[in-house]
Amino acid sequence: MSLSDMLGAVTVAQPDRTAVSCGTERLTFRQLSERSGTMAGYLRRLGAVNEPVGIFMEPSVDLMAGVWGVLHSGAAYLPLSPEYPDERVRYMIADSGTKVILADESLASRLAAITPPGTKIVTVAQTQASLEAEPDTGSAAPPAPSPAQSHSLAYVIYTSGSTGNPKGIGIEHHSIVSQMRWLADEQGLDDRRTVLQKTPLSFDAAQWEILAPACGSSVVMSGPGLYADPGGLIDLIVAHGVTTVQGVPTLLQGLVDTGRLSDCTSLTHVFSGGESLTRNLATELLDALPDLVLVNLYGPSECTINASAHTVDRGTLRHGPDHISIGRPVRGMSFHILDSARRPVARGESGELHIAGRQLARGYLNNPELTAERFITNPFATDPESARLYRTGDLARWNDDGTVQFLGRTDSQVKLRGFRVELDEIKVSIEKHDWVKRAAVLVRDDARVGANLIAFIELDPQRAALMDQGNHGTHHQSKQSRLQLKAQLANLGVRQEDGVAVVELPGRSATARQRATVFARKTYRFYEGGEVERADIMALLARPTEQPATPRDPDTLTLSELGTLLRYFGQFPSGERLLPKYGYASPGSLYATQLYLELSGIAGLEPGYYYHHPIDHRLVLISPAPVGTPRLRVHFIGRRSAIEPVYRNNIQEVLHFEAGHMVGLFDQVLPEYGLRINARPGASEVKDLLGCPDEDHYLGTYEVETAAAPAVDSPVDLYVQAHPDRIADLDRGQYRYDDAELVCVSEQLIRKQDVIAINQEVYDRASFGISLIGRAAEPWQRYADLGRELQRLQMTWG
Repeated sequence: MSLSDMLGAVTVAQPDRTAVSCGTERLTFRQLSERSGTMAGYLRRLGAVNEPVGIFMEPSVDLMAGVWGVLHSGAAYLPLSPEYPDERVRYMIADSGTKVILADESLASRLAAITPPGTKIVTVAQTQASLEAEPDTGSAAPPAPSPAQSHSLAYVIYTSGSTGNPKGIGIEHHSIVSQMRWLADEQGLDDRRTVLQKTPLSFDAAQWEILAPACGSSVVMSGPGLYADPGGLIDLIVAHGVTTVQGVPTLLQGLVDTGRLSDCTSLTHVFSGGESLTRNLATELLDALPDLVLVNLYGPSECTINASAHTVDRGTLRHGPDHISIGRPVRGMSFHILDSARRPVARGESGELHIAGRQLARGYLNNPELTAERFITNPFATDPESARLYRTGDLARWNDDGTVQFLGRTDSQVKLRGFRVELDEIKVSIEKHDWVKRAAVLVRDDARVGANLIAFIELDPQRAALMDQGNHGTHHQSKQSRLQLKAQLANLGVRQEDGVAVVELPGRSATARQRATVFARKTYRFYEGGEVERADIMALLARPTEQPATPRDPDTLTLSELGTLLRYFGQFPSGERLLPKYGYASPGSLYATQLYLELSGIAGLEPGYYYHHPIDHRLVLISPAPVGTPRLRVHFIGRRSAIEPVYRNNIQEVLHFEAGHMVGLFDQVLPEYGLRINARPGASEVKDLLGCPDEDHYLGTYEVETAAAPAVDSPVDLYVQAHPDRIADLDRGQYRYDDAELVCVSEQLIRKQDVIAINQEVYDRASFGISLIGRAAEPWQRYADLGRELQRLQMTWG
């Protein structure tokens, strides 16, 4: 009997029951059989019978129909998860000799770029067109008999090794049919069950979820990536009345940790597999759902999903071992625990687990040497179905009650979260990174969640582009928590202390022009757009040529004009953003730099030192100032407490950088008032007049002057790096921007490993890069000048 025969029988018995649903879409058993039968005919006409047919689709009812369509055609299907890296998908297709692949329309172009020449990509739309051309007979009859035989391949599954080339395992119809019948007869997988299909398709355990309709069960397909979202899975279970779920213990712990597992009152059966199930987790699962049947499964892919099972007994759980037994072999399978000479070990002693029985795979696809090494002659066989033994490489022992206890791996291969992981391969892979000198990899147990994979690395000090200055892990020390988001939402850079008086500024409501200016600012990491030409780069780098408005003195500003000018430095909320937008960049989006104005003879305001409140759009008088000559000075203070939750090193440099961006925004908005801003010598003593905490940083002082005043030089050298074959009219190389010209200074490029970590992904997709070198005499001024110039570049690119 084949899988198609099983589904055909169920379809005759219950044609109108829902076979599969995904979101608002559903197919009855009749519709599933008809759609998959038409797909089968389409595939047969393509000649897709002798090689596996790939399935490259996101979870959907069409994925289910696609799998069954391949099976009905007589071919074997090859699961290709869209979540896999392109290189792995490419290898699997080439290694398996796959010539035809069923794919989602949205994935076809990606697939076309990684498949060998001559590969036929068939979209769902094409098969649907064929389906619609068929007349509707209204019959509930099963599809035409499949030419698949008992020893025909049903599917090819590639081991989920973490690195290197995975191995293709050929599973025959008799093996998977035996597994599905065991699930039906001994685990109650029948027409009373609703199964959640959430395991990625290329994982071997996903196959019984996909094939559950052969047992009469209904399947609910989860969305892409939802397997990693415990809360989303809880929602799906509750909404669809799911009865049956399988998962690795890590995911099951996630379901428990939501605190909502007890809401899943429809859930009657949970299968755990892929890694050791702890007693503590089993207890938590059964406490949340007292009527639950919890089954611990074990099985290498070479043994067709599940080779043994153990139903957890509540009565003995409390005093049982820390890890749940993997139980007894499933029907038609046998276990042999052997020593190094392949002799049976005594009960209680450890040895390598060998497995025999009808569910053993045919072997490794196109790899007879490895097949002969891992699938050996069974000297204990009395049944032809058990003529071979599969060497699992797993350590195990017999328990006193006749069950088997899994102990670990005999070599460096471990199984973690359901994935086979070769520790040595991971070590080699890590050491390929530009920064890494040496690496070591091991598995460390955690009392709560089980095993974790830990890598230790020694960085190459000549190549690792770190911002931590030797304090590894502390620069962006909030990245594994939510400290940065909390800091952003808390507006920690805003001064809360009361002042002597408050001046409400006109123009609190942003104008359309102000919003357009602020939201036109681009991120400093990359600009999205079409192809880039030399002329685009020249336009980006060019200094403004527009003449400012008629020069005027700052003391001619009205309060309304001052309010309008300062509004650019406030918050700009947007319904499309969680955080408000600002007109200037801030490292970490923390906006820890405070803007103070020293005013005398300006807009009719009392002489004094004022804090500009960016949220309330007001000036807070902190202390009086001498009357003297009319002046409008800007002082920048960095609030350490606002930035320290995220940055531990380079704090003062980061704050100078932000202050420079704010000066750059002044450069943008002052010309229309006939004004400009120039740097002044440092006056750190002003911090005492402003009443700032001792820990805060004085960042610099600038003067707002008439546009007729000479500009104080802020020397910054600009260099452009043209990446190879990315700019049609600019050869690869390093160019200095000099007098509106690009002068090639070197063919050598700044390498990816020379760029700080957060920008390395950008490097790969960039057509060009810009380097800036500050030339000011004072180090602090160099950082401010760099921020000022970057602000200009952000505001220029369109």
